[in-house]
Amino acid sequence: MSNSLSRPLLLLHRGTKARSSDSFRRRRSSRANVDFGHLLDRIHRRLYPETIPVLASYWLKTVYRNQYTRDEWRDLDKLLRTKENDASLPEEGREALSDIRKWIRDSGYPPGKELASSKIAAIARRPPLSAEALIAYTTRLLNEWLPQEIARLLIQEPEPGVSALTVGRALEGLLLRDRLSLSTLEELLTAGLLSARSAYPADIEILRDIVAYLLGRTDAPRPEMLPPVLLGFTPDSRLSAGYAQEVLKGYVLAGAQHDELHVPVTAELVRHVLAEPQARIGSVVVTADGRCWEAANLQEGGGNVIVYHPSTRLRFDYSRDHLRLRVPWPDNRRFWSGAVGFPLIVEIFGRRWKVVSWERDSARTYLNLVFFGALTASAAAGPLAFRRSNPVSADMAWAELGTALAVSAAKNDWDPLDHLQREDLIPLARALFSLTQLLNERRSPAAESIENHLRRVQFLQSGSASQYGLIPWRILPNRARKTLLRAVRDCRPLRDILLEIFSDVPAPTEGVITLRSLVRLASRSNTPFDNYKSA
Repeated sequence: MSNSLSRPLLLLHRGTKARSSDSFRRRRSSRANVDFGHLLDRIHRRLYPETIPVLASYWLKTVYRNQYTRDEWRDLDKLLRTKENDASLPEEGREALSDIRKWIRDSGYPPGKELASSKIAAIARRPPLSAEALIAYTTRLLNEWLPQEIARLLIQEPEPGVSALTVGRALEGLLLRDRLSLSTLEELLTAGLLSARSAYPADIEILRDIVAYLLGRTDAPRPEMLPPVLLGFTPDSRLSAGYAQEVLKGYVLAGAQHDELHVPVTAELVRHVLAEPQARIGSVVVTADGRCWEAANLQEGGGNVIVYHPSTRLRFDYSRDHLRLRVPWPDNRRFWSGAVGFPLIVEIFGRRWKVVSWERDSARTYLNLVFFGALTASAAAGPLAFRRSNPVSADMAWAELGTALAVSAAKNDWDPLDHLQREDLIPLARALFSLTQLLNERRSPAAESIENHLRRVQFLQSGSASQYGLIPWRILPNRARKTLLRAVRDCRPLRDILLEIFSDVPAPTEGVITLRSLVRLASRSNTPFDNYKSA
């Protein structure tokens, strides 16, 4: 575990010695107590203990960034020593406290020193996102962009499996790149944005750790549990398909032995369930904290509810070739026959799953689900009108291509394009050069010719979109851009294709008559312009 804290703490450097008065020391000491209390509280509330190293790393980076003095580091060291062997903490928590204490001692109680050019403080922020846009953004961040960023990191630094610290590094890079406003980051930290259907709770925990660090906070609010999501029925259940909407109204009550999840149901549903001698309500529900719940009984009276008891917390299994999810199933039988009660595709934790097998041990039955595809933002929360920032490597690649394209257009020769450092972009660069030639040679090329060239560019761009994103509009030569905008002004299909290929495409100008065009028209006329004035 000592090495697990090393990479996230690379930003920490030793500073100069700081002096303080007694009152200043007492004020600083109280801050160490408060921050340490926040850390313990967050460790105790951790849903997935395997993510605690991420919490410890970014909490420590936050403390350093908040400019602790040597006295505060000493006070923190004493506090860590008192809880290092606390049996009430999970094992991962005790190891994290030991790692923090070891780093403090190895660093010689360094006073934090935040540089004026801090990459966190200096970045320009985007306008705040609306509530709907923030949900769509978070869905795509965790389910689409995060796996791509993790894959990129693992190519550069291979490691067995996917560690929580790797997920944290990937999320930090993505959030810094997107330059979200401070109010948007606050919403990400405090709001219960996503249900169990839309995101994996362990990823949400790590996301909140990174956001708290970016905001300079050592505390974090409690995670949300609701709304619950229906996962599936047992084959003999009397519950109907419309019951999934009823589950969304469920609420959790604290019990003496365990929590209970209550789902209010209508009298009509109760009559349907009780139409047979045995009330069959077999079903599985998942809450946003990752807990799996099984139907226990049906309570009638003042309010009809189906009561669920907690079973286990679901976890991703990265140990095989394909991502898997093991779900406890309430229908305990020796031999399986008939339908499982699942839809063909299960949507949970921001992913689509297929049931591939079932297994049974001495205690119960399990269903094995295998990853099928990511749950897109449009399916989970609506489309996202948000232009993401490209990685620096992508911006450099487009800048190189743009320079080569300008030289090729000036020489009318594509030889500069064949010497691009990123050879995977050469076919796309050739297609863009052909488009530029068409637009430069003819003032008003035929729409069919433009469409054929755009289709070719679109086909080649789709293969590089995951790594480089959309093509920046600015890399086309100025004349080509103007001709293309004129061509698509009155042709909506061409404009739609253009928006799928390029980013930052300006709105086409309407047919507005300007003073310059009037003067140009008058200069071409046989009648002098002054004659028009006198008339």
